[in-house]
Amino acid sequence: MAWFARLTRFGQAHMCYAQEASDSCGIASSIMVNFKLKAGTAGTGTFAQALFPSMGSMNGKLLGGGNTNATTLAEQQVYKMVSSTYDGTTGTVGAQVAALLNSLNIGVWRYIDPCQSNKIGQIVLDCYRKGWPTIIGNSWYSGPDHTKKAGGGHWVVVDTINKVFGTLYASICDPITGNVHVTEFSPGTDFIYDPSNPIGWEAPIDNYKAYADGYKTKSFSKMDGIVYCTSASAKMIGTGGAFSV
Repeated sequence: MAWFARLTRFGQAHMCYAQEASDSCGIASSIMVNFKLKAGTAGTGTFAQALFPSMGSMNGKLLGGGNTNATTLAEQQVYKMVSSTYDGTTGTVGAQVAALLNSLNIGVWRYIDPCQSNKIGQIVLDCYRKGWPTIIGNSWYSGPDHTKKAGGGHWVVVDTINKVFGTLYASICDPITGNVHVTEFSPGTDFIYDPSNPIGWEAPIDNYKAYADGYKTKSFSKMDGIVYCTSASAKMIGTGGAFSV
């Protein structure tokens, strides 16, 4: 099972889905968004039961009817919505991710790809205030100055934002590590993501070590793409914490 229950220093719980193919981050991120919005409509009791992989049947009911294996099959099922031959070994672009989300009956989604990095923080914040997660994409760079691209990119999910002493922190669910990376950001400035050291704790029954080497070296990136919701009846449920934004 690729689902992990993660806890952050804000006292919040997050369901993270770890990708199972080399370039399936867009699909894994879509699966997470699908779950987070559908779990919200199911009520807090069901979501609480779904927090731990040992109760995977709850995840299954939310993601694929009553099939208790739906969580383990979810990625393969969603692949077919991209194309009949998609196997996760090639990346997905923003248009594909938006089209996939629009087919899941969880609202109207659009993408801006590429998007100016200094605009992404405000979009993410606006969506969170409406109760919606966002999928943001990055480009990899060779160093912390973000002047020379290293090639490739990645999709991740922001499902919570906290404000502490005037500073905003995005909880980024990363499908490479299956963990939450708490990342400081500020609307109007470039959204920088350094995922090398996740800040999150796993439930005792999770095997975080299996994904801990997702980033084998220190990684530098800047967010430059976003897929976000413009209209939806569903909202994420509150995940705890007392930091309003």
